[in-house]
Amino acid sequence: MKRYVKFIIPGVLLLVLGIWLYFFASPSIYTDEKLNGKTTLEEIISTYGNPDFSKTIMLSHVYQLFEYQGGLAKYCPSDGSSRKIVELTFKKRDNRVLKIWYEQIDDNAINVLDNLEWDSDKIQF
Repeated sequence: MKRYVKFIIPGVLLLVLGIWLYFFASPSIYTDEKLNGKTTLEEIISTYGNPDFSKTIMLSHVYQLFEYQGGLAKYCPSDGSSRKIVELTFKKRDNRVLKIWYEQIDDNAINVLDNLEWDSDKIQF
């Protein structure tokens, strides 16, 4: 019986450590697939409020993407042209950052290409 106790206690400790790491130490990155696709800028603003930052990116095969922009790589034109992409940044509660990338289709419609949300306390890009 004493032999089994030597294995059970370390096993339980490893299990508790694994659960703790899963819930508290793993970085929390989230992409909302429902947000991607055609929509309007008014819908985004009504859902998330006004963005804290906005910038325009001329996306091409030579544009250097940051790590958090990696999802945009599939939208880089391969023919040497470029695409005008708008990046919106929202600072949410609990130190969460939301980035939304879209391109303008016409005066009213936009096409959301990608989005990414993360906890800036846990992840620094």
